[in-house]
Amino acid sequence: MNSSADRLNDACRWLESQKSVITQQLVQWAEIASGSHDTEGLQQMADRLRSDWQQHGLILQPTSLPSIEEIDSHGDILCWKTVDALVARQRPEAARRVLLAIHFDTVYERESSFRQCQWLDADRLRGPGVVDAKGGLLVMMWALAAIEKFDLAAEIGWTAILNPDEEIGSPASAALFQQQAGQHDFGLLFEPCLPDGAMVSQRKGSGNFTIVVRGRSAHSGRDPENGRNAIVLLSQVIGEVDRLNDPQAGTTVNVGRIEGGGPLNRVPDLAIGRLNVRVSDASALADFENRLGQIVVQANQREGFEVRLHGGFHAPPKSVDDRTRKIQLAVEASLDTAAAAIRWQSTGGACDGSKLAFYGLPNVDTLGPRGGNLHNPEEWVDTASLVPKATSIVRLMTDYSRGVGPLA
Repeated sequence: MNSSADRLNDACRWLESQKSVITQQLVQWAEIASGSHDTEGLQQMADRLRSDWQQHGLILQPTSLPSIEEIDSHGDILCWKTVDALVARQRPEAARRVLLAIHFDTVYERESSFRQCQWLDADRLRGPGVVDAKGGLLVMMWALAAIEKFDLAAEIGWTAILNPDEEIGSPASAALFQQQAGQHDFGLLFEPCLPDGAMVSQRKGSGNFTIVVRGRSAHSGRDPENGRNAIVLLSQVIGEVDRLNDPQAGTTVNVGRIEGGGPLNRVPDLAIGRLNVRVSDASALADFENRLGQIVVQANQREGFEVRLHGGFHAPPKSVDDRTRKIQLAVEASLDTAAAAIRWQSTGGACDGSKLAFYGLPNVDTLGPRGGNLHNPEEWVDTASLVPKATSIVRLMTDYSRGVGPLA
């Protein structure tokens, strides 16, 4: 039987030989619309993933998720079910285990006009979700396929989680991540690295909040004094919330959506404001929650109004501790000797890696391909980075199985 080093070289050569197949799959996957609320498209994507993984002898098992609660356009709580998460396991009885994860939802809903891929040059592909995170899905699948095909990780177990709700904060899959966090040694997540190839170290915390204001309707000409204008009060509340912005301290508030109103001759009795906040650390998180709560309590004291706050922080701030630094060193050691050194950078973005770190699992979360313009119709991926990224994971997992390197 070939040595571990020979099998590793064979695996790397095999991945390189599959480059055109991988690129074709990326186009096909990206052109399956799988917006976070599009359960039909998400199911189509899940079925395609299960089929493609099975081609490599890897079995993705559907795993039911709890219902998601959201505030609808009437200010009421709406419960709905997303599709199942997909979970694959190899050697679950092993003493040492690795958790790998990435999402298969995107920010592009079915009605989006951004549906097709387009080549910008020989390597850059523009398309919906090509880098966030259909490209990451491919890197993970092909890395695991090579690991199992060439028997490179017999001494360790691994679990792969593919979830359908990351772009809306993973409200349904958070419990699954919490359950799995304590059963693994560390995590590898396949969000895209930054456009220049840098990888993320620290992350800000992120929260989504909805403020629902209910007033009293009235005829705007006959008896406007009997009305209580929900839009006006919400506007005042939003103004106070906006003053919580403190960029120097790392706190940013984005009021992203306002709903309410109707006929212009009627005092509006409902207004809804939705906002996202980013904070740098746990202290800022607690301070923001406290100050936002005070604003809502004060507004709720206004006669004739009811003001309610919904939501919270779905991703806590993520820092780098000694355990995380060991994983970073292992990632650096897994690079091809000709590759440039990794630059680690903080970001305001959040992902499921933040949750896993909060649940006690150290992880690196930008192991996907290089790309840019996330969440807009100019999203692109450098397809030349797909195979090197997969190869890096193969090396990292092989070293961990052999008990060598920074993670030994």
